[in-house]
Amino acid sequence: MKQIQWYFPPTGGGVEYNFNDGSQEHFRDDPLNHTLREVIQNSLDALDAKGFDSIAVAITETTVPSNVVGADTLALHIEKSLERSTQYGIVGGVEFYKRALEILKQQDIRVLSIIDRNTTGLTEDKWNALIYNEGTPVKTGMPAAGGSFGIGKNAPYLLSSLGLVCYSTRYLDLDGRRGRIEKFIARAKLSAHSNPHNPVEILQHVGFGTIAPWTQRTNPPSPTLGNDISSVFRLDEPGTGIFIMGFDPGQSDWARKTEMSIAYNFFAAIHHRKLQVTIKPHKWPQPIVVSNETLDSIFQYGEQKERAQHYYYAIRDDAVKPIKTVKLLGKSFRIFMSITEEAPRRVAYINRRGMLITDHGQFGKNPFTVNGNSWMPYAAVVIASDDSTDEYIRRMEPPNHENIEYRSIRDFQERTRIEKELREIRDAISDIIEKETRSKEIEHDINLTELSDILPRYGDEDHQAIVLKHRTLTHSNRNENQITFEDGPTIETDEDSQEQQADDSHSTKISQNSNRPAIHTIYDVRIIRSEPDTLIVAFTPHHAGDQSICLSIKPAGEERRREDHIPIVNVTCIRPDNASVQLTNNVVKLNTQPGERVVLQMIINANQPYTGYTITEHYPYTD
Repeated sequence: MKQIQWYFPPTGGGVEYNFNDGSQEHFRDDPLNHTLREVIQNSLDALDAKGFDSIAVAITETTVPSNVVGADTLALHIEKSLERSTQYGIVGGVEFYKRALEILKQQDIRVLSIIDRNTTGLTEDKWNALIYNEGTPVKTGMPAAGGSFGIGKNAPYLLSSLGLVCYSTRYLDLDGRRGRIEKFIARAKLSAHSNPHNPVEILQHVGFGTIAPWTQRTNPPSPTLGNDISSVFRLDEPGTGIFIMGFDPGQSDWARKTEMSIAYNFFAAIHHRKLQVTIKPHKWPQPIVVSNETLDSIFQYGEQKERAQHYYYAIRDDAVKPIKTVKLLGKSFRIFMSITEEAPRRVAYINRRGMLITDHGQFGKNPFTVNGNSWMPYAAVVIASDDSTDEYIRRMEPPNHENIEYRSIRDFQERTRIEKELREIRDAISDIIEKETRSKEIEHDINLTELSDILPRYGDEDHQAIVLKHRTLTHSNRNENQITFEDGPTIETDEDSQEQQADDSHSTKISQNSNRPAIHTIYDVRIIRSEPDTLIVAFTPHHAGDQSICLSIKPAGEERRREDHIPIVNVTCIRPDNASVQLTNNVVKLNTQPGERVVLQMIINANQPYTGYTITEHYPYTD
């Protein structure tokens, strides 16, 4: 087998790049997580849609003989990089290159391979973008592809104690009729350094390892092809393999961290069976499998489950939930929601390939975030409905694809326009989330009040003795529900209500028969504003069945006034179905059976928002 030779092109008097590589800084805080995000996103973008509907990724830790990467030749260039770091006093570079030389002297090198299947492989344009170009997206020409800067490919180098990553690909060249294509090349990122064979010549910081001779110096070194590729790097099926040489994850539990990172970042793709990942640490008897069947158990014990778990539940349970769609300004987004007591009150954006981009709480980093801290706890997921919408968002992602930043748009006028568009889209999504949480709040409150049927009640005789006077029922948007009496005490019907002194000026009798004594007919009242012009009113009748319930609505809370009753436009009885309800002179009249829970939907003429609403009962009248 021919030995790999290393070629570092000369700078030709150009710029020299040394140990500190700015293209890697975006990924240095968590290189393992960033590497997994970048590599798997590339695999999802490269799905071979003509033959498959999902991809499989195998992540394997092993060791390989050091001579398969031309260790002796590479060591010469690392020695010269060490000299350059020593000359410039770059302490981190000195330490790095000393350790790299020690590793190359060992018989075997630790390797992490990430190999995908059912993908198109690295065809000509993608190969060139990945291997030879900087700042060029790998997925050239693909709709709604995940990468947009072409520097995510630098993340894996941070996991290599040699600064060395090898690439292998296999695909069918159907257009060129060349049959099966297999390519391999090693790529090292060191420092600009003097040529080991010609000290006066300065070489670039990026070099290539291949068995193909580099004869035409005006072109980059060619890859190793076909049967000349070492069996260590040769693929059995079409796809792409990335081999991180001198693998150093910086943590002993890297396999479990990898499992959680994949589940956290790609739960949407995994849930929809677009992705399955196996993780095989060195000498482990069984691999870890991250798939549709294992996601639930992974989130149950994982450390990062707090928020991602709820986003996963939002899309997992979409079969039993309505999917809301926002179509605005030529953009289209689907909204998924989970409303539970433990939900984080966050909105996450997932791209079309199924990767979580952001759930940041600031508009400048996540334009879909909403101000819903007062709503029921929720987890919302936003996904672009089409490729053009996904592309619209993707161009605002930073190199690490962990936020959506409209401020990154360079043209001021375009940035201003996009900010305005995003705020309109955010407001539309906010309305959906608020409506869904308010709806759940209504359902939650009604269910709570129905529990009162099986809980102890006040003694009927004592209770009736207190409530014979005309009363006002008040419920604010802060879930306060109080019954106040003229010339009487305040009785609370909700644990969160605060004690207040009754104010007899708050009851205004507008009934035709206001000179007649009012009687108590309903109790256990809940009032919730589900929409700006819609109230949901729930109560239980207390009368003997031969009288009607008559009531009207007026402002309460901070806006309550002596005379202003709120006009009721329409009233519908939601429960029970057979109840008779009428609206006359702004007074609702209802006939129903005692003890049977009543739920009304009232459309009101809401000229202004109110912090609370009062129900005023009236003496029953006859038509």
